[in-house]
Amino acid sequence: MYLFLMRLINSVLVGLAALVGSSVPVMPAHAQSPQDIYVETPINGGDDTNDGIDPSTPIASVGKAILLIDGMYGPSTINLGNGIFNESLLGFTNFPVDIVGEGSDPSNPNNYTELNATILADAEMNIRDLASTGYSFGTGGFVSFGAGGSVTGCNFTEMGAIQANNNGEPVNIDDCTFGDMAEGVPAVYVESSGKSGGQTLTVTGSSFDNCSPAFRLGSGVNELNAGTDNMYLNCCDPIASAPYSVDTFVDLSGSYIECLEKSGEGTEGLCGPHPGITDLDRLEALVVGLPNTYFGETQRYPPRPRFAGDVAGDLDEDEIANYVDLDMDGDGFSNEEERAAGTDEYCFLDHPPEQEVPATSGLGLALGAVGLGALGAAYAGRRGKDSEAYSTEN
Repeated sequence: MYLFLMRLINSVLVGLAALVGSSVPVMPAHAQSPQDIYVETPINGGDDTNDGIDPSTPIASVGKAILLIDGMYGPSTINLGNGIFNESLLGFTNFPVDIVGEGSDPSNPNNYTELNATILADAEMNIRDLASTGYSFGTGGFVSFGAGGSVTGCNFTEMGAIQANNNGEPVNIDDCTFGDMAEGVPAVYVESSGKSGGQTLTVTGSSFDNCSPAFRLGSGVNELNAGTDNMYLNCCDPIASAPYSVDTFVDLSGSYIECLEKSGEGTEGLCGPHPGITDLDRLEALVVGLPNTYFGETQRYPPRPRFAGDVAGDLDEDEIANYVDLDMDGDGFSNEEERAAGTDEYCFLDHPPEQEVPATSGLGLALGAVGLGALGAAYAGRRGKDSEAYSTEN
């Protein structure tokens, strides 16, 4: 109800602004194809007296972009330039809109866009390649989806939560990071009302760092698909919770989950302890009020490096993350071949038998001696690196 009232008030304010406070000319019909709108910080040439439809004449605020969309352009793509944009409540009520930044990694300031605001999206909204600390979780965190959409390649902290109250329209989150959320703020809050189909939320390839919880579920949510290649780091406890027990199907299979005890959560193998949690009882304790949760096989090693130089996320150190590496442990046998043979695809010491060189001459014996010596040296070096990579400091 609170979000509904906020959306209603915002719609009235936007309408009044369009009538009395805007210099935007009103056209009889909206553009038939999506319009690109360019927004830059004032230091980079942004000025709200510009038309915003060319990179050389950018406007300076998303608020002005909304007036252009509602008054002239209709469906649009808002291209945010490099820099930090501090706005407040942004209501998109009439047309589908994409918001595209230049990047979400703050360590790369030349390609970094930060939008600190609360977006109320009552039309389809797709957002990618930006960061946000949000504005107010009570009004929607960073974005509150009301009609479906997606978030891709973004980085969220503090109040930068995602809320979905879509009356059943799907929301997809991919390749995003969530961490250092404000106390009491979940990374993602989802509920549905008004449509019998219920809400479906799908999250893939994303990282949740010390989020408590990563997901909070309300009523009317059919499915939470939050397993495939997601990482839950530094003990997201709980990973998912529901204020009231609901029958939502929660799928966490294929995810990587670790807590404070990063080493020894899994079984001990030839290459050392597996850092990911695989014990079902321990996993079930990380979900509250959601009895219909499926873990399947959680990953024993992170699918991607968790921090710079993390060997656990790139086991053979070939600069190819585990989840896209066809031979994760670098032993010369593909992951598929190892699974078929019943050997450990995560450990270079455990692999299918190699073809033997006939020892009919001194060559076979010499190659064998060299191979054993190289294997021993590699094992000693790998164990030393693994011990450092699996420590609790990252």
